[in-house]
Amino acid sequence: MCNWPFTFILLFIFVQSGSCLMCYECTTIFGDEECGEDFEPEDIDKVECDGTDICMIHVSPEISSFPEITQRGCVDRFFCNKIDEWNEHCITCDEDLCNISSKLIASTSLIIITVFANGFFQKFL
Repeated sequence: MCNWPFTFILLFIFVQSGSCLMCYECTTIFGDEECGEDFEPEDIDKVECDGTDICMIHVSPEISSFPEITQRGCVDRFFCNKIDEWNEHCITCDEDLCNISSKLIASTSLIIITVFANGFFQKFL
């Protein structure tokens, strides 16, 4: 005999609903100075990324008469690799609103993996 209520409870517990990654989106190209060094997150638009896109911060260097440009938004995972020659500073991250800082942000999953790996190696080495 099948226990349907129990089955639905298990499905509800183990099947997570999909949610999109949220990122800050701005650029200093259009005079949005809050997007650059003086980043003010409360003044910046937040967007949902499509599919497998992740958050990024990209800083293009000052070239000739063109000023340094800072961009934040959603991109594919290989964005920073594709623009390597024009890349002064490019970071991608995969946590909600993680493109807040121009410094590398460690994700929660990376921290957890590091803690478990450290414990594993201490036990067996």
